[in-house]
Amino acid sequence: CNGRLLGVNESGNLAVAGSDVAGPEVALHSRPACLPMGDVVALAPEGKTLLLLDKRLELKRQVSLNALPDAELVMADLLGNGSNFVIVLTDPSSRYPHGVLGDALEATSISVFDEMLELQSQFVLPEPFVFEQRRVTPLLSSKRGLLATRSSAQTGAGVIFLEWQDNALQLSAEAPAIGLGNRWLNLFASHGEFAYAVRTPHIGGPLQRYHLHEGTLELEAFDLGVTNHVIDSRNLDLAVLLEASNEQTLLAAPSQQRDRIRLIACATTCNVIQEWQLSAQLSSNLVRVQLAGQRYLVAADDSNKVWLWSY
Repeated sequence: CNGRLLGVNESGNLAVAGSDVAGPEVALHSRPACLPMGDVVALAPEGKTLLLLDKRLELKRQVSLNALPDAELVMADLLGNGSNFVIVLTDPSSRYPHGVLGDALEATSISVFDEMLELQSQFVLPEPFVFEQRRVTPLLSSKRGLLATRSSAQTGAGVIFLEWQDNALQLSAEAPAIGLGNRWLNLFASHGEFAYAVRTPHIGGPLQRYHLHEGTLELEAFDLGVTNHVIDSRNLDLAVLLEASNEQTLLAAPSQQRDRIRLIACATTCNVIQEWQLSAQLSSNLVRVQLAGQRYLVAADDSNKVWLWSY
């Protein structure tokens, strides 16, 4: 977070690693949002309060809300002018208790706040739908908005695009849903007008690419033998976007058995271009880092090894 490593200490407080800086108690499984000037937005326990903290993690402002208790806070420039909004999944419900992320609660709304935690907009799903995720995925191209995983017992999971129009989120496009209840997809990355997910990651589903084109969310599938989630886990980052340009996007994702990492190049189509063997099953998220000018993908496995691959 702006050059500092944040974590939750043994008392349940947000803290800066390697220092004596500690802030208030926070939701254990949430993830804060880091504002550019050093402030931090975090979720209080049980998701009942949104906290604005300064560089010393001292409270500047707080607002009441009803957030998903393990929501990941997401920042996005929805106006395209450098301003930041904080987006959080809110109003948890058990009306679709699929439980793929470890509990029976799923959000039924998305709330958008400005940097001072003033509520700007809220988008509410009608029954029987829920947002079956811990976070939204910004899509910031010719149209600006959010991608979200919408699910129900009748349809299973599908991706929708909520465009930011007239200072509000409005449903603008949707891709076909899986069509069967208790079937999920994990949306994990976006760049330009494209986004990426793994459909049914627990039962061998394909990589899916979404393209927002002329008001339509087009869908392609590529059977590459990858996954990006372990059932009941809150870790949504077993796959990662490494880099993207107008010509090509590089992704990394584990094999279905999670014993190898596959480097995937997406242009006209998506193909595995390289594969790295682990000593045991993947036990961590994937992280991209740059050290001394060299780019690396980093992961850990069940043999207690940490791996770095250059790409």
